Amino acid sequence: PCLPGCARPLSNLGDPAGAMVSYRKALALYEPLAVAAPGDLALQMEISDGHVNLARLQEDAGDLEGALSTAHTALAMANAAAARAPGDDKIESFAVKAAVVVGRLHVYRGDFDEAVAVLRAAVARSEAALAGKPGNPVLRSAVIQAYLNLARAYRDARSFADSLALY
Repeated sequence: PCLPGCARPLSNLGDPAGAMVSYRKALALYEPLAVAAPGDLALQMEISDGHVNLARLQEDAGDLEGALSTAHTALAMANAAAARAPGDDKIESFAVKAAVVVGRLHVYRGDFDEAVAVLRAAVARSEAALAGKPGNPVLRSAVIQAYLNLARAYRDARSFADSLALY
């Protein structure tokens, strides 16, 4: 399967609209497979990653509502995979990544309370995962990304003291 990488070259070549079409086509083909094989965590995560990439392209195109909906789909899939494989550091890390995308999109919409709530949950989730595996670089990176994005959300909400406390 090549879902995460199939459309990326189009985006990198300056054709984000073509990339979005490719992601949508690929997701339409892959999603029935995901429904039929909920235990195939690699497939679930690949499709979730496709949703994250599509959300980023939608964000770049100015479709924040579409991006937020797509990012929520990615997060729901990552959460479902994490529930099936507790303690899997890659899945936990990806669930945090998807939550960060959702939180960031709420910031861009000016919905700072929701952004802070989502990003606080991402911080808590990543810290809990890291506590079980303190030397894990994948989880450490997830913690860092969650904290940085929470600090940025506070900054954009003009809550500078809260932002500075996290840096």
